[in-house]
Amino acid sequence: MGSIRRLHTSEALDVVDNTGKVRTNFLKRYLPGTMDAIRFYHFTGTLAQLPVVGRFVKKGLHLYYRYLHTNSLVFPLREMEAVIETATDLYVDPCPCRVVAEEKSCSAPIYTCLRINHTASLRKEMKGGKSLSRADALAILRNAYDKGLVLSLESCIQPYQNNICMCCTCCCIAMKMRYEYGVPIYHSGPYLPVCDSAACTGCASCSSACLVGALEVSGSGVRVDPDRCLGCSHCASACPSGCLEMAFTPHRVRQDREPGPVRLALSLVYIHAVMVPSVLLFRLVAGSKQHLMEQASPNASDVFELSMQQK
Repeated sequence: MGSIRRLHTSEALDVVDNTGKVRTNFLKRYLPGTMDAIRFYHFTGTLAQLPVVGRFVKKGLHLYYRYLHTNSLVFPLREMEAVIETATDLYVDPCPCRVVAEEKSCSAPIYTCLRINHTASLRKEMKGGKSLSRADALAILRNAYDKGLVLSLESCIQPYQNNICMCCTCCCIAMKMRYEYGVPIYHSGPYLPVCDSAACTGCASCSSACLVGALEVSGSGVRVDPDRCLGCSHCASACPSGCLEMAFTPHRVRQDREPGPVRLALSLVYIHAVMVPSVLLFRLVAGSKQHLMEQASPNASDVFELSMQQK
């Protein structure tokens, strides 16, 4: 039996899992250090803003995120529910982005880093977090959506998904990479809101629900900026008149495929040329704070109390 499994297929989304050796080894190295990884991403995002050297760092980040890890794509709630319904395994961790933010973190739920499929199976072999039933995973997902968080599907080695993220604009590293650091890793999904102008009352509930300011309400209805819109569906959920619907718009999504051996090899050479000095510098000036992940506790917004230890 092969190491690649297609678990869910819809008009907008294919969920594909890969249990192969290369990806497994990558995940085993990444998962125990997610806290420091997020801090490192912030560090490299800052480096990317520097003159001259920033150009090379940004290119390295782009290749890393495109082919290896954390290439996020936004989907509405119903698509994410289907991902959970067809998942082979589920596990939840504290959100490392909110743990990194510490006192600057918002009031969003903490336990929202939802590992899926092979990644969840590997995570069970390590400390912290909690294995989930399908019902518990759906409860976490729906609670996060109700709290206004954006749901995105993260890949680890394209195109194999490993995680459902539940993001806010203030803490999420992927959003910060896109909107603050100029590294395009948080991608708008394949849906756009479409307005029935005749039914629109001009209440502006939709624009208030939009985290990225992509909607403008006028007398003629709702104008959507497709370049800013994430396709998260919060606007449609907030609309009391039901005048907004999420329309499948496939041309919005870049179709990334698993890179061939030559492209992957060349990308890895460039990535290592940029990342290795960055990692060494980061370790020198920042140190490790991975222990904060083990100390993280649910807050008042979490859907239920979760034990820090795997059950």
